[in-house]
Amino acid sequence: MVKSFLTGVTPGVESYMQENRIHRDDLHVMIETAVKHADKSYFIAFHKQMQTALVTDGNDHILDKLMIPIPETIWFVFESIDSDVTCVAMLPREY
Repeated sequence: MVKSFLTGVTPGVESYMQENRIHRDDLHVMIETAVKHADKSYFIAFHKQMQTALVTDGNDHILDKLMIPIPETIWFVFESIDSDVTCVAMLPREY
C-alpha cells in the first residue's frame, strides 16, 4: 500500500508550464495516465504526435493515446522506496 506519493517536475517541464506550452490541466491528465500505467513500467513516455500524445512504456509498447498537445517528448519516471512513491516529469535532455 502506498503511504506517500510525491510528484515533481524538472526545470524544463516547469519552463513549458510557465510559457503555457503545457497547460496545468494537461499535465494533471498526463500524471493520472502515467500512474494508471505505472504497474506496467517504472518509465512512461509521452511522445508528441501533432495535437496528440502517444503514451509508451520503457520498451516503446503503446499504452494509450491522449488528445493533448505537448511541445516534445516528456518522460515520467517512478521510484518506489518501501511504501513511498516518487514520480518525476522530465524532458529527455534533462535525464
